[in-house]
Amino acid sequence: NEIMRISPKSGVEVMTEEGIYVVNSTYATDRHLKYEKIKFFEADGIEKVPKQWIKVLFAQEPDETEFIKQSMINSIYSKKYNFSKSYKYYYEVFNKNASKGTALAKICKEYGIDLKNVIAVGDNENDIPMLRESGMSAAVFNAPDYVKECADIVVCKNDEDAIADLISKI
Repeated sequence: NEIMRISPKSGVEVMTEEGIYVVNSTYATDRHLKYEKIKFFEADGIEKVPKQWIKVLFAQEPDETEFIKQSMINSIYSKKYNFSKSYKYYYEVFNKNASKGTALAKICKEYGIDLKNVIAVGDNENDIPMLRESGMSAAVFNAPDYVKECADIVVCKNDEDAIADLISKI
């Protein structure tokens, strides 16, 4: 509600166990859902979305994404939630204890895999915890510089066979 108040033009997608609910549809949410080929439900208001939310994605122009990020980092909500850009147009809010890094560690523990034997590849801010958790990490060439700085190596762009490039480098 706070983000919708400070950024009313942002598209809002709520991820639940049942699926994705679009609360505020904009060109940015339409682009995201079409590009990712995501099936979704429409919700007439945030209160109409079924509970157990996994995360909320806000879709808007990049300068608005940065405004939201700064507003949330400096808010009381930063104690309870993680905030992360997953692309220049997308800003996500999720449980403080959740990240790609914690998910990777949990999966590895469940399957008896030592994290030092895992290679992670990322392209945006939400991948940083996973890159830090893995034994070896790679960032794609078109990732922001702060993501590349967290990786052991940089491979080609993500749409230019980045995994094949990674395999050739290791």
